[in-house]
Amino acid sequence: MSRSRLGALAWAICAFGALAIAGGCATSRVVYERDGVSPEERDRDEQACLRSAMNVADARGVVANVQFDRDVYAHCMESRGYTVKSQ
Repeated sequence: MSRSRLGALAWAICAFGALAIAGGCATSRVVYERDGVSPEERDRDEQACLRSAMNVADARGVVANVQFDRDVYAHCMESRGYTVKSQ
């Protein structure tokens, strides 16, 4: 398997783990909504904001402790025109 595929696989595993951990700790579910957005665009926005909110690699690019910053994620989604709806 190529190095880029291994990196992508490691990122996907870390992202899934961070979401599972963050979701398990939440007392209420927060949903970001935006009128007129396609499911594909919403998915791209969520993925981009997830990447910006996660710190998964050290200076050498090695996967290290996964940290998810909810404030960074929220700011990213809001800057793309989404609003918060708590469920």
